[in-house]
Amino acid sequence: MKNTTLLSYLELLIANVIWGGTFVAAKHALEAISPILLALTRFVISSLLFLPIIYLAWKKGQYIKKEDFKTIILLGLLGITFYFTFQFLGLEYTTATNASLLIALIPIFTLFFSAKILKEKSSLGKIGAIVISFFGAGLVIMNGAWIYP
Repeated sequence: MKNTTLLSYLELLIANVIWGGTFVAAKHALEAISPILLALTRFVISSLLFLPIIYLAWKKGQYIKKEDFKTIILLGLLGITFYFTFQFLGLEYTTATNASLLIALIPIFTLFFSAKILKEKSSLGKIGAIVISFFGAGLVIMNGAWIYP
């Protein structure tokens, strides 16, 4: 295995460990502050962390086109602000484990909506993997209640 491939796998592993750990950290933080304040805090901190990157891009002459601002704002609201606000609101009512499992079900919804809205074809293998992941996540979320009532 090449060093770059190994490094890529290591980076993916680190990203997933950090991402998975955010549910536990968020659940702990919700004991002290509201979900809305937590989402706002996360948004402000991440925005501040991106400022040096934006500055370096600006310095190199890489600007955002004026016509792209509406799209960027919409994506920022839907993909970041609303996502984390609803995640933290939901996390108030369940465990970090359940929340992370529910988020892990996103590929199921992606497959469903891409087939319904974009008319994309789904292979039997994809559908089988989605069914297995759905029942596996459901089994963990229901704490085995489907099998052991």
